[in-house]
Amino acid sequence: MAPRISIIIPLRNMERFIGETLSSLEAQTERAFETIVVDDGSTDATMAIVEKAAARGGLGQYKSITGPATGVSAARNAGFAAAKAPAVLFLDGDDLLEPTARERLCDALEATQKAAVLGGITRIDIEGAPLPGADNRALVPEKGHL
Repeated sequence: MAPRISIIIPLRNMERFIGETLSSLEAQTERAFETIVVDDGSTDATMAIVEKAAARGGLGQYKSITGPATGVSAARNAGFAAAKAPAVLFLDGDDLLEPTARERLCDALEATQKAAVLGGITRIDIEGAPLPGADNRALVPEKGHL
């Protein structure tokens, strides 16, 4: 199955968070995707955690790119260059997606043929509790309406 969306995750030394981020990808309802992890010179166990998640098979078509620390912009560009899907989603190594996020994004892009979609976020603290005033999910249109 060809990927509908490429998830690009540039990261460096994210061992504390990346497992939860990848779990949120594995829980997605949209299954036609690829995950591209771009390791920007990690010196911790980040990539061991990523490879373990990839071995479980829940990251869609998976590829990793490893290189020296060149910065997040260069890492994003490397991921973008490797992407195969018609749409991309940049995700940081400490971000979480709601289970229907990829499906809603793909459906909205296909329905409207627009190049950009505003996504809703809820900022959380280190323990996962929402931060006061940090929820903009109400700004996100319902499925199929941009």
